[in-house]
Amino acid sequence: MMAPITICWIGDGTLNHRRIAMIAGPETVSTTRDRVSGFEEACSGADLDEAVVRYGDFSSQMSFETVLELMSRPSPPTAIFASSNQLVTGALRACSELGLEIPRDVSLIGFDDAEWYSLCNPPITTYALPLEQMGMMAAQLLLSRMTSVPLREPAPREPTHCRLSGRLIERGSCAAPRHG
Repeated sequence: MMAPITICWIGDGTLNHRRIAMIAGPETVSTTRDRVSGFEEACSGADLDEAVVRYGDFSSQMSFETVLELMSRPSPPTAIFASSNQLVTGALRACSELGLEIPRDVSLIGFDDAEWYSLCNPPITTYALPLEQMGMMAAQLLLSRMTSVPLREPAPREPTHCRLSGRLIERGSCAAPRHG
C-alpha cells in the first residue's frame, strides 16, 4: 500500500536517502502495522544504511521527543516519515527547536493530506488516502448490510476487508540529502 514512498526517497535515484526513520503509532493498531509493513516493503531491496521504525502513541509530543532523539544520533536520518498528522506536527516542532531546515537538513513526509500541509513552508510531501472513495465504499457496505439482514436476530457476519491505494503528493519537504 505504501510503495509510492520509494518515488520520493529511494526508488529512482533522484534523492538517494540512505538513513530513513519512520515515526509510527502503537504496534497494536492495524493501521500502524499496515503503514510499517508498507514502509518496510518500500525499503527492502534499497541500498540503505539504516531504516528505523519508532513506535509510540499518535501524539505530537511522542513524535517531538522521537525526532529529538533520532537527530541527536551520530548518524541521524536524512529523511523522516511521520505516519499521522499529529506525528508530523511533533516532527515539525522538533526540527524547528533544533534549528533544522526542511528539506535542506532533513526531508519530511507525512501521511494523509491535512489541509495545513500545503500551507507550511515548505509544503509537506504526503501519502494521501482516497478519503472520498473510502467514505463511498463504507456507505455502500452499510447499505448492503442493512438491506440484506433480517430485523430479528441477525446472524454474525465476518468483517469486510477492502484495500484502497493512496497517492503520493510531492511537495517541497523532500530533497536530496546534503551530506552523508
